[in-house]
Amino acid sequence: IVSVATMIIAVVSSSLTGYVLARYEFRGKKMMLSVYGAMMFVSIGSVALYPIKLSLQQFDLDNTLLALVLVLTGSQITNVFLVMGFVKGVPKELDEAAKLDGCGVFSTYYRIILPLIRPILGVVALLTFRNTWNDYITTLIMTMSNKSLTPLTVAVVQLKYSVFAAAEWHIMLAGASIAI
Repeated sequence: IVSVATMIIAVVSSSLTGYVLARYEFRGKKMMLSVYGAMMFVSIGSVALYPIKLSLQQFDLDNTLLALVLVLTGSQITNVFLVMGFVKGVPKELDEAAKLDGCGVFSTYYRIILPLIRPILGVVALLTFRNTWNDYITTLIMTMSNKSLTPLTVAVVQLKYSVFAAAEWHIMLAGASIAI
C-alpha cells in the first residue's frame, strides 16, 4: 500500500513539476532550480527524521500510513529533473499548436505532453516503487510506535530477535524471499 501510494503521488507530482519547470518562465525559477540541484547532493537522511516525526505529531498524522507516504514522497528531486529533461526534448511547437487549438495549460499537459512522456514516467514509477519498498530506516522510525503499520522489509529484520532469544532464520529467509 505504501509503495503503490508513494509511486502514484511521485509520478503525478514529478510530472507536473517537471513540465512546469521545463516549459514556463516565472519569478524564482532559477533560484528554485539551484536549491533543487543543491539538495540533490546533500544527504540529510536520518538527521531530518526526528524533526519530520515531530512535525507529523503536531498535525496528528503520526502513526498513520498517510504520514509514511508523505515522508517517502517528499524526496523526489531526482525524478523532477528526469521528467524536466525529458519534457525539454519534446518540441515546444506541440504546445503552441495545442494553444492555437484552444487548449489551456492543463489540457496541453494532459492531452499532449503526458502521452509523450510515458517512458520517463515508467522509469520514475519503477525507481520510486523500488526505493520505497527497500527503504528501511525511514519506515522503521515512522512505524516504531505502531507495530500494525510495520512494512514487510522492517518486519523481516525484526524477526531476528525472537521471543526465544535466537534468530528465527527459517522465518527470516521466507520473509526475505517474499519481500524480494
